[in-house]
Amino acid sequence: MLRYYITDRHSAGGTDRLLGIFERAMAEGVERIQIREKDLPSRELYALTRKVLELGGTYSTQYW
Repeated sequence: MLRYYITDRHSAGGTDRLLGIFERAMAEGVERIQIREKDLPSRELYALTRKVLELGGTYSTQYW
């Protein structure tokens, strides 16, 4: 079974809390994270994506 997480920073309580959720999710074995924040301007979405990638862990980037 594939463990997958789709973002929602509003439900998480903001970007900083969302990053904490990512760290826990990766530690617990989530295999895919889809950053889906439709209301973020491109620069902010890029910045969020960079922060997630900087968290480390074993992940791969995939683009469809």
